[in-house]
Amino acid sequence: MRPFFERLLARMEREADRYPVWSGELYLEFHRGTLTSVAKNKRNNRLAEQALRELEALACLAMTRCGHAYPAERLHELWRIALLHQFHDILPGTSIGAVFDDSDRDYERFFKGVAELKQELAAAIAGGNGRLLFNILGRPRRGLVSLEGSDAKKTFSIVARQFRRRPFAAPTGRSNRPHP
Repeated sequence: MRPFFERLLARMEREADRYPVWSGELYLEFHRGTLTSVAKNKRNNRLAEQALRELEALACLAMTRCGHAYPAERLHELWRIALLHQFHDILPGTSIGAVFDDSDRDYERFFKGVAELKQELAAAIAGGNGRLLFNILGRPRRGLVSLEGSDAKKTFSIVARQFRRRPFAAPTGRSNRPHP
């Protein structure tokens, strides 16, 4: 194989004007927004991005408003898992099967860690007094909140903008009408 490349290099030096020159990174600009053959993995990636955004906001809120320690190490580990699975062969689904088996296990561990940390941060913000209803969006939101089990019979307090608490009682009957 070496003689072939030696001949090729010699020819390229002799006829340099016949070969294109590329300056900069070797990056194919048309390789953006790829589809995937493993939709579950791409969905997990998007859910992971959303979960990390929520966790970062909750962690900052818990730290600044409640004095809760910022969970840097735990967030770092969750970010590491999410970023590992954004590798260029994983999202479009071109990795070998074993990679997706590992990815499934990692995402299971990721979402378990997210749920645990979210519960801890919500408890810190709510002061240990039950559930926390938190709008992470950068805009007002309306919608129906579903309460299950024994929570459906409790009275809650909703923390509105600037951390003001508003009383809220769960409706006693079932209705398909959204509550304001």
